[in-house]
Amino acid sequence: MLKRGAGHVEAILSFVIFIGFISTALVFFTPKGGSEIIDSTLNYAVLSLLKNISVDLESYSVKIYTENVPSGQNTIAIEFPTEISTIPPNFKARAETYNGRTLSATRNGNVVYVNNEGEDFVVIRFSEDINENDASVSSPSVDRSYYTVASSSSRKVVSEKRLLILNDSYYKDYETVRDSLNIPGQVSFGFSASTPTKTIIAETDIPSGLDVYSSISRRELLIQEDGALSFGELGVKIW
Repeated sequence: MLKRGAGHVEAILSFVIFIGFISTALVFFTPKGGSEIIDSTLNYAVLSLLKNISVDLESYSVKIYTENVPSGQNTIAIEFPTEISTIPPNFKARAETYNGRTLSATRNGNVVYVNNEGEDFVVIRFSEDINENDASVSSPSVDRSYYTVASSSSRKVVSEKRLLILNDSYYKDYETVRDSLNIPGQVSFGFSASTPTKTIIAETDIPSGLDVYSSISRRELLIQEDGALSFGELGVKIW
């Protein structure tokens, strides 16, 4: 009787220990704050993507004194000396009116030659992903009585050109793109972007039954074709 009782006690103790072990395992291996982890991973994916597809953009507002420009001179040489700004040598220039109409312009060192077409104000933008519109631009001497650089700004914008490059790489070598963005290996991701001229979608097949989490934001894009700025939507998904 004593031996049989001891056996029952040992069985009960073993069962209690087993339940305790399972409970401990669940504590350690069940993620806490699941929604916080998902939010953190999604936010990181968005920031990592933005870092990869964004470029610096410098903008300058320029007042043109058209009354000082000789009759028949269509191009103004506008100098941006280092005391105004140190513009990286690989940045190209785009000129436009205040209404966004493109003007012919080209950069040579610290000088931008702009066909202002009689406009009193022009905006000149610099970025490495701008394609210059330099048709029919001459290169007169700089005369500072023709213009004044009134204001400037600097910011990061999304480049459509880089979106297209990343989209191509996504389908050619998904694993390398994911690793380059430092997205965890157990997480899959995709992205999309819409611009006034096209829609870009990079997405692998999503297995059925998986939860998909997404973020969509409206952002200013640096359009590839001519450097014009426009708003578009950028979306990121993880699953």
